[in-house]
Amino acid sequence: MAPTGNGPVIPILGFLTCVAFIYLSFGDLLFDFKRESELGFVKRNGTQFVVDGKALYVNGWNSYWFMDHAVNDHSRHRVGAMLEAGAKMGLTVCRTWAFNDGGYNALQISPGRFDERVFKALDHVIAEAKTHGVRLLLSLVNNLQAYGGKTQYVNWAWQEGVGLSSSNDSFFFDPSIRRYFKNYLTVGTICQVLLTRKNSLTGIEYRNDPTIFAWELINEPRCMSDVSGDTLQDWINEMTAFIKSIDSKHLLTVGLEGFYGPNSPKRLTVNPERWASELGSDFVRNSDSPNIDFASVHIYPDHWFHDQGFEEKLKFVVKWMLSHIEDGDKELKKPVLFTEFGLSNLNKDYDPSQRDRFYRTIFDVIYKSAKRKRSGAGTLVWQFLIEGMEGFNDDFGIVPWEQDSIQRLMIEQSCRLSRVTGRHLLDKKSIEISGESVTNLRFDCISKSSKLSLKTSCGRHHRRQNLSIRSVFTGIVEEMGEVKNLGMADHGGFDLKIGARVVLEDVKLGDSIAVNGTCLTVTEFNAEEFTVGLAPETLRKTSLEELKKGSPVNLERALQPVSRMGGHVVQGHVDGTGVIESMEVEGDSLWVKVKADKGLLKYIVPKGFVAVDGTSLTVVDVFDEESCFNFMMVAYTQQKVVIPTKSIGQKVNLEVDIMGKYVERLLTSGGFSLNKAEEKK
Repeated sequence: MAPTGNGPVIPILGFLTCVAFIYLSFGDLLFDFKRESELGFVKRNGTQFVVDGKALYVNGWNSYWFMDHAVNDHSRHRVGAMLEAGAKMGLTVCRTWAFNDGGYNALQISPGRFDERVFKALDHVIAEAKTHGVRLLLSLVNNLQAYGGKTQYVNWAWQEGVGLSSSNDSFFFDPSIRRYFKNYLTVGTICQVLLTRKNSLTGIEYRNDPTIFAWELINEPRCMSDVSGDTLQDWINEMTAFIKSIDSKHLLTVGLEGFYGPNSPKRLTVNPERWASELGSDFVRNSDSPNIDFASVHIYPDHWFHDQGFEEKLKFVVKWMLSHIEDGDKELKKPVLFTEFGLSNLNKDYDPSQRDRFYRTIFDVIYKSAKRKRSGAGTLVWQFLIEGMEGFNDDFGIVPWEQDSIQRLMIEQSCRLSRVTGRHLLDKKSIEISGESVTNLRFDCISKSSKLSLKTSCGRHHRRQNLSIRSVFTGIVEEMGEVKNLGMADHGGFDLKIGARVVLEDVKLGDSIAVNGTCLTVTEFNAEEFTVGLAPETLRKTSLEELKKGSPVNLERALQPVSRMGGHVVQGHVDGTGVIESMEVEGDSLWVKVKADKGLLKYIVPKGFVAVDGTSLTVVDVFDEESCFNFMMVAYTQQKVVIPTKSIGQKVNLEVDIMGKYVERLLTSGGFSLNKAEEKK
């Protein structure tokens, strides 16, 4: 007799099965389209950034103007528009100012006094970044005069009669000014303390918000009154220790340009010119401060040289970057992030194609560093804007969707870096190619031959509801295609070209097609064939690596809301591979036995469903001792799928029934107990 406590099990499991199917099929339609993904804190593991146990390589940009534009109603929309555009390119970090000292729209009106209106603008910037899944590198003060900077602090001290000197460098050594800077970080009303401020929109304290990638101490610090570098180093040590005592969760960097100081041998071999060693800073010494988590470097060869041509500048860029990556590997044992780089359009010999080559050169260095697990941690372009911001532009600024080649380079770099780490950075983001909204870019980059136009609205109500349906299949194969080519692509990944007919009838760029049960995204197509991109992880996880020219493959388009459900819920997320153990003919039927890993076999049950190379099949028996299961195919099915064309010993893709996983999760997570009814008695 069954225990009375088991009574609710069957109806509960039935309810969960129903809910799981509805969510998998139409979750994005039923739930809020602005559901935010949870961001984890970025940490450091040796020379790499890590999030949730995986390495993170940064492809991002600078938009210093965010807070300033978030203050006023008429310009606030630009923040969301820019973040939306960055997210669509797969960019993960944006560097922006978290300061405005004195002057128009000042955050800090005077030492320790803040404008709550501007603080709420910064709240808005952080909340918007969270919405779009972009992290922020927030800079705390400027060495330059723009937005106040250290000059404003010195003026405040001088005006109040407590300043030791009118020199801008007194910012670093004057005790009163040091106190001003600390007060900026920690003194004010409960809602106006920068590091511990509670965001008025999200309710999260800044120091507890993983949307903040890191704090940058100061933008491009120089203390030329002390060439030895001792003054700046003492300031860095004191301020970083102070910040870490309040916020130990976030990473911290200095904000250096990357020049080598007077005691470094590299001042003669790597610095652009002699003046670079006389600025009171030193890349290695400053970055080696114990509370600094990663090093920062800038790249501006056309500002640092005045007599070099473009080709010479490119050679310098490679040398400059490799030198600092070497320092990160051998001296600092920390990541090195190139937080600003750009090529001026005011150069006498400037041509737009030069900027493409400049970006490509920098991206290639980072990509090669990432593949070798070296310290080159990523780059941030200076700078991105949107239309109508001419007053905030400079000779480096770009409106990305107005320059197709730059936009394409950014997306390609995002894809390359995501492949290195196994992260799918473009998953559930939307890119517009030739006017079509492309979603669910799980595995591949955008093909170079695709015409891409990333657009974002600049109107007040700029967001669009991307109500994309999750890719779900039925396991009912629509046709068998033929592999035309499988090989390396120009963008560094792998391309699989397949001849087909039925699945091309209504195909669009970005559509999901299951190929032998693997959900892949269409990047090119014509009337007779289509191309999908493959990440190395996809090849490792599936049997697709065994394909060759002429191989037949099962094809199925993603389920639509109005489609009839002929098989079972198949996601196209291959759980692993099995090996064909035997194939036996009985009449016009074919019996197939497949050996599977025990970790998958536990989800396979007699009379249950399993997807084999994307074909929905009913399991007949499970042989636990052999770690095998079998199924039978009738003559009609044999003519429509690829399994009968395979041989004993060949691999097949396996996807187990997702419902079993949900049930296991429920029963093992503590969320449900079979004995609850007994416990109540």
